[in-house]
Amino acid sequence: MKFTAALLLLFFTSLSIYGISGVALDTNKDGELDSWEEQDGEGNTIFQFDRDFDGTIDYLVKINGFGNKMIEELDYNYD
Repeated sequence: MKFTAALLLLFFTSLSIYGISGVALDTNKDGELDSWEEQDGEGNTIFQFDRDFDGTIDYLVKINGFGNKMIEELDYNYD
């Protein structure tokens, strides 16, 4: 799971370098989006993941323009 999250983070970050924002993916191919990347207008990138594919965001991380993690929220019990 950590490898998948790291790979998605790398993918979304590479898209940010080219000025692409507002990307969403369906990582498990069930027809529902479960990974999102967006820019907040201040040079920060926000990544959100639905790790258990129930439609609720379970993991959020906000990274500033220097690549430093500013906020990280993780729902361990998937409620």
